Amino acid sequence: MRNPRKLAFAFIMLFYLMIYSLVVAAVYSNMERWPLWAELIFFVVAGIAWVFPLKPVLRWVSRGETQDSSRN
Repeated sequence: MRNPRKLAFAFIMLFYLMIYSLVVAAVYSNMERWPLWAELIFFVVAGIAWVFPLKPVLRWVSRGETQDSSRN
């Protein structure tokens, strides 16, 4: 049987990434023309920051895998 947590995680991540990308795009479109170095920093931070809110969900999914493997 497939792990239902993985399916839930797929939907959570898809929804989260859509919302996150829309927020980043809205923030960027409302910024005045910044220097290139400031835009670079913005996109580097935005490109890394999306991972951190997903850490609890990743722990939840991996905890389900260890529970499923111990049942077999």
